[in-house]
Amino acid sequence: MRKRIGAFDVVNTIILAFATFVTVFPFWYVFVISVSTGTSYVQDRMHFWPRVINFDEYKRVLQAGELIKTFSNSVIVTATGTILALLVTICCAYALSRKRLMGKKIIIPYVMFTMFFSAGLIPYYLLVTSLGLKNSLWALILPMLTNVYYMMIMRTYLGAIPDSLEESAKLDGASDYRILATIIIPTSKPMIAAIGLFFAVQYYNDYFNPLLFISTRSKYTLQFLLRELVVNNLANNSSVGGSSTTTTDIFKMASVLLSVLPILAVYPFLQRYFVQGMMLGSIKE
Repeated sequence: MRKRIGAFDVVNTIILAFATFVTVFPFWYVFVISVSTGTSYVQDRMHFWPRVINFDEYKRVLQAGELIKTFSNSVIVTATGTILALLVTICCAYALSRKRLMGKKIIIPYVMFTMFFSAGLIPYYLLVTSLGLKNSLWALILPMLTNVYYMMIMRTYLGAIPDSLEESAKLDGASDYRILATIIIPTSKPMIAAIGLFFAVQYYNDYFNPLLFISTRSKYTLQFLLRELVVNNLANNSSVGGSSTTTTDIFKMASVLLSVLPILAVYPFLQRYFVQGMMLGSIKE
């Protein structure tokens, strides 16, 4: 017997279809403009479908200089920063989630305080500079090594893991480090994957810290180079060719799409961990 489609299914489908359109259309809009020619761009301001497919602007971006080097710098910063940030976050969250931690009632409010208040930009700049990190890739990694919000999320997740697992391991003679490596981390893969992706996006998209601390072009990151190319293209197109506002818009869209592709390529491999994350709190005594 054929299942009857109810009003709820219809409304739900419409809402989900609208949400999908709102999510996907910006990427499609950017792609359509990036493969357009100057003439087709002017003729079709809605950009629902490319009239002419042209990859000249992608060639211009790739030939604009230092793209491969800056991409490798971004990969180094993103990979190193994400691994170290996860290590710090997991260790701190594990310690804060244990009831036996001495001074826990004092430490947690102190940590939470830093999430809402900071010293400001000038002290931040002076601190990083005084540590000798200026004009170094470490200036892009170490300042963002800790995110209290992510740490508190991880702490809440680890606090839901039954104490019986840890007690059983201790009866077998396992140390805290072994418990963390063999029980806590494998159990927390969905949360680690989610927070790891947040850190990766944070590091990969950062251009403000390079703007503050990096002065050597060989140490530029991809986002910072793209920002410079777009700014220079707006001011003076002689370095990359072209002079019209139309060409500038297409160039910008091609730059944006190229910068987004690496993160979009990584996400499908982490998707299954997000699905597993729906089982949050399913572990029971």
